[in-house]
Amino acid sequence: MMQPAKTTILTIDDDESIRSSLAAYLEDSGFNVLQACNGLEGMELFRHEHPDLALLDLRMPEMDGLEVLDLMLKEQPDMPVIILSGVGTMKDAIDTLRLGAWDYMTKPIMDMELLEHAVNKALERAELLQEHKRYQERLEELVEERTKQLKDSEEQYQDLYDNAPDMFVSVDAKTAEILVCNQTVATKLGYSKEDIVGQPIFDMYHPDCMENVHKAFKAFVETGEVHNEELQLKRKDGSKIDVSLNVTAVRDKEGRILHSRLAWRDITERKLAEKAIHEGLSKTVEAVVKALEARDPYTAGHQRRVSKLAVAIARELGWESDRIEGLRFGAMIHDIGKINTPAEMLVKPAKLNDIEYSLIQGHSQVGYDILKDIKFPWPIADIAHQHHERLDGSGYPQGLKDDEIGMEVRIVAVADVVEAMSSHRPYRPALGMEAALKEIKTQRGILFDSTVVDACLKICAEENFDFE
Repeated sequence: MMQPAKTTILTIDDDESIRSSLAAYLEDSGFNVLQACNGLEGMELFRHEHPDLALLDLRMPEMDGLEVLDLMLKEQPDMPVIILSGVGTMKDAIDTLRLGAWDYMTKPIMDMELLEHAVNKALERAELLQEHKRYQERLEELVEERTKQLKDSEEQYQDLYDNAPDMFVSVDAKTAEILVCNQTVATKLGYSKEDIVGQPIFDMYHPDCMENVHKAFKAFVETGEVHNEELQLKRKDGSKIDVSLNVTAVRDKEGRILHSRLAWRDITERKLAEKAIHEGLSKTVEAVVKALEARDPYTAGHQRRVSKLAVAIARELGWESDRIEGLRFGAMIHDIGKINTPAEMLVKPAKLNDIEYSLIQGHSQVGYDILKDIKFPWPIADIAHQHHERLDGSGYPQGLKDDEIGMEVRIVAVADVVEAMSSHRPYRPALGMEAALKEIKTQRGILFDSTVVDACLKICAEENFDFE
């Protein structure tokens, strides 16, 4: 029986000792490692051996790392590349990420397990992307195949309608009963077509999503159409199926709606893929937080505790779960810009001078520059950028006021102050929760959002909130 092929990693670095140590560790972990001493040799191996992942140095003779990265991604856009640089600047890190690098690490690598973790996560993400690509290609093939059948004959058209991947129904405008459906509806929901025809359309939906169903119905009445509304249908056995709903109206000459055409697209697999991506994002955020904590042991856990309080405040305010999740991620890495702050300033056991304080303040802008081009579905970059802004304009780095500051930022700002004051710092002992709550109460409506402060005070008073 043939053994599965090993994953191949190409490491390109002009320092032989670094190449050798990386290769030795990765080969012990089960990888096949190729070594190149410069960019030209690296590109030759890349084209001939087709590695699964590349570890790339920036400063090299013959051809530097940015040129190699650009060439690799032009030839193979989905190629996972991790930059390893011993002399790179923050600008180098940002430039490589903008070009398409998947990660950036500084040399020397003191903990090889962090490198192996980054490699494994990159390979997992690459495999997920390839699966998604294959799925998309297969869908495109199905659409092309079905379209050809449609052109051949009306009989083939009926076959396409009945067996299309999407579920189609027509609904009477007056009675809201189903007039006709395709076989896909019956197959996916576990009924016969005869069982479905004549049923009220609202009976097809799972009870858990009825609030959103009524919102979609209201939108249809107002506009005559609905696009990409995510709902859940109810199978015969009571289980759910995730669908994306699109609705168009069929009207008479006077513009009155005669019936509506509904298309339900099964998005169950997409939801599972989104969950996998979400879990990967969560683990990536965790890795970033651990890296920051390793540089600043005195505030280890600060971002986690801020995130915990921010989430509790958002729940008290009645936020939806997806928005709360975005807030959690943003709070977890709101201080990512401190990666550019000299470590000795972070642990200095005395008050910072003006120059040092100015450098510390720069972490908000650095954090924004790192995150701004990453397409999060939440305002993650704004949280990093604005968490030291204040309602009266006295904050930094932009001096924003009032509505210029997003709600997520307002929550993180309060949680950040409460955690910082109640915790120990190198330059002072912990001031305690009582002093922290007194501070935000005093500055309610001046520096901090009133609704956020009220929610925080309620949580700490009534729910006995504990950072630990």
